[in-house]
Amino acid sequence: MIDLTWAGRGLAATAACWAVGRCTDPVHVSHGASPETAWEENTIGTALHGAGAISGWVLGLHAAHPTLFWTLLVALALACLALNLHRIAMLGQRDPQRLFTVEQRNEMRRRAQGQCEHKHPLWMRCNRPGSHGDHIYPWSKGGATTLANGQWLCEMHNLRKSNKVPSRLYIWRLQMRRRRYFPADEPRAVDWTISTANR
Repeated sequence: MIDLTWAGRGLAATAACWAVGRCTDPVHVSHGASPETAWEENTIGTALHGAGAISGWVLGLHAAHPTLFWTLLVALALACLALNLHRIAMLGQRDPQRLFTVEQRNEMRRRAQGQCEHKHPLWMRCNRPGSHGDHIYPWSKGGATTLANGQWLCEMHNLRKSNKVPSRLYIWRLQMRRRRYFPADEPRAVDWTISTANR
């Protein structure tokens, strides 16, 4: 029988820590630490505890029920494949329009209020003026050259991004922060499919 108690406690503690925004377990707090340092130490400690609990649970599952373990692993792999089938299908397609037009670039600049749209997950939005129209989903991998698949970036962040495929979290964060600076009547949703309807 697999002991789920430790894993459950670790996951619950981690979730509570992130949800509440602070931790109150004094074990992980350095003596004389500021509230910010205490919160950071507790957050990291609780997260590591939860990660260790998860790995222990996975190893326990594999040892006690190898058939169930491999069944779940294969199911997870198939689910990931199914979620990315559209990306795989797009690899063989390319928008005949490679570069953004002057009109598209001007519109991206206007929507972004001239500022780079990049934002680090743990920091503020880049304060550099934008100068590059970037394909959010790379053109070389099937992304459309449309306003719905464009973002306004500074030279540094555009070159750093290169042709990397963005994660779903990256796209969601971009759409959410666009509510702060996009004109109210402009669509904020990202759409990288090749279509002439959203140019």
